Amino acid sequence: MTPNTGDDITITALGKALEATQLQQQVIASNIANLETPGYRARHVHFAVQLKQALQAPIGRRAEALRRLTPQVSVDRISPPRADGNNVQLERELTGLTKASIHHRTLSRLLAKKLGMLERAINGGLGR
Repeated sequence: MTPNTGDDITITALGKALEATQLQQQVIASNIANLETPGYRARHVHFAVQLKQALQAPIGRRAEALRRLTPQVSVDRISPPRADGNNVQLERELTGLTKASIHHRTLSRLLAKKLGMLERAINGGLGR
């Protein structure tokens, strides 16, 4: 969920990245759950290139470009399947899950810091 904070680029970008990492974790969990499903093809989330492009949009269009961002899920038709037609590789999925978890935790901390800075600015620099 992206916070409604007007055109704050940082908060919008962090919120969208959090949504993407959450989706990535869900997709990886689904891949792992289907490890033994004959014919199942792994899915992957694509977001980083879109985010980079949105952040490189002209200043006046950047906020709108970020708000329109939607992570894309694709079916892996490149990785070779096993004899049962399934192409999920457990090691790759576990590595991806670890990376996504680290990214999510880092993004959460960055968003908390940004919101803390805004709170301090609103309160005139006074802590609670």
